[in-house]
Amino acid sequence: MSRLPLRSRLFLALATVALLPVVLFGVVAIVRVTASTAEQQQSSLLNLARLAAAESPQGTLPDVTAATRLAALTGGSVTIFGIDGRAVAGSGPEAIAALPSGLAPGPGGSTTRAGSLLVAVVPLVGAAGGQAGYLALVQPQAGPADVGVVLAVALVVAVIWAVFLSFALARALIQPLRELTVTLDRLQAGDLSARLVAPADDELGRLANSHNRLAAALDERNRSLHQVLEALAGLSQREGPSALVADAERAAARAFGFRSVQIVLAGAEPAAVPTQDERVPGEAFTVVAPLRLEDDDVGWLTAVVPPMQDWSAADADLLELYGRQLAAAVRNTELYQETRSLSELKSEFLRGVSHNLQTPLTSIRAFAERLADRDRDPALRIIVEQADRLSRLVGQLLTVSRLEAGTLRPREEVVALAPLVRRAWESLAHDEISFSLEDDAGGWLALADRDWVDQVVWALLDNAVKHGGGTPVELVIRAMPASGTAAGSHAIAHRDRLVVVIRDHGPGIEPAVEARLFDRFAPGPRGGTGLGLNVARGLLNAMGGDIWVEPCDDGAVFAFAVPAEAPEEI
Repeated sequence: MSRLPLRSRLFLALATVALLPVVLFGVVAIVRVTASTAEQQQSSLLNLARLAAAESPQGTLPDVTAATRLAALTGGSVTIFGIDGRAVAGSGPEAIAALPSGLAPGPGGSTTRAGSLLVAVVPLVGAAGGQAGYLALVQPQAGPADVGVVLAVALVVAVIWAVFLSFALARALIQPLRELTVTLDRLQAGDLSARLVAPADDELGRLANSHNRLAAALDERNRSLHQVLEALAGLSQREGPSALVADAERAAARAFGFRSVQIVLAGAEPAAVPTQDERVPGEAFTVVAPLRLEDDDVGWLTAVVPPMQDWSAADADLLELYGRQLAAAVRNTELYQETRSLSELKSEFLRGVSHNLQTPLTSIRAFAERLADRDRDPALRIIVEQADRLSRLVGQLLTVSRLEAGTLRPREEVVALAPLVRRAWESLAHDEISFSLEDDAGGWLALADRDWVDQVVWALLDNAVKHGGGTPVELVIRAMPASGTAAGSHAIAHRDRLVVVIRDHGPGIEPAVEARLFDRFAPGPRGGTGLGLNVARGLLNAMGGDIWVEPCDDGAVFAFAVPAEAPEEI
């Protein structure tokens, strides 16, 4: 039973309750009606036997003719017995040959059953008023079948009606529970507008009202939480803690419906946190929420709740959550401000260092070149090369600083990459290394800053020479329409682009080094300042391009992409 649905169990219970009295009543009725019918038949048969005895000839025993006439009169079978109990005459299919054993009919007669027959025996009066014999009237016994059929039909009808009524009642009782289940499923799915209709002031009605109050409370909490999340999302950390606190006060007033809000940040010296008022019905009261991150007391929030506004434990928990998130936002704002100050200080330092180093380096290089022209001392050439190297390093530092500050902007030009690559290779002056250029651009031209692209190409070719171990350097230029794809160039895969691939056949790049190859100050495979590739990536990203490392079996393969246009579009 416990595994059956509630509707089936309720239906069986109602059907049992409805059918049990009907069945008991039917059984009792059948028994009583059957007994009453038998008594009535016996009484009727005895009266017919008396009538037949009164209609028989007086003084003599009736013959067969008289017995036939009496049988027709009574509608039964008539047998005439003498005073000694022997049959004298008879008529009818159920005529008996002997009186039933143990039957002692009195003056008024008596009845008995003989198998399926009902026998009524009455005495016959003789000529002198004495007893001349007996008249036995026999009829088939009316069994309970006739009456039972009627009662059985009535019982079946009653059972069918009881089943139908039980089904209807079960359906009517289950319907509110079914509506409750559907509504709870909607509530579980997130539809907080689902409500139940209370049909009456009974248990189901009170359950529906309780559910509606719960759904309304959840809906209200959900709206409050949404407002709190919107308030937190709208807080800006760029303007400093003071502006953040002012925005947080306005956001808390909107989200919680406070009359007034005040947020106080804790200073270096500990301060006493205000206490929360005891609520007095009909009066405004103050609530307090700490701004705390574990053991870090950031401050506190005090707010005045209007007199008629509900304030429950769930509201207090939500306000405490707001306080914790606000504390994290305050600390993040302070860290952001400190980081921005350090970044500005670092940029200012780099600009100052770059300017102060560039001037003496220029003088050193100029004087060294003048001396080298007069004197062929190799040391003077080394001074010139190292001065150039320091000059490039200072330039990279200055470029990094300007990229971070956002003050460096590309000047977009239409650039043919193949001639630019040839000039960059020639400027390296490494004729002892084999160099090949495969131009598959098909007339496509780059849309980029010429000087920046030249700086990127020069840096990548210089890396291939330094780290390739004197192996041949191969460079391929190919056009990639917007519908094409290129490994690593996902940043501009939606645009037409030119991809430049530079390969050497040296020892390659270790996986541990490759993971941080483009990070600032990350040393290369065999040393270096860690600025060249970082600057290259910054310049390419500023132009809308990208740079990456492609997998290969030997050596190292660098590739970069810049926006481009087909020849017919230019």
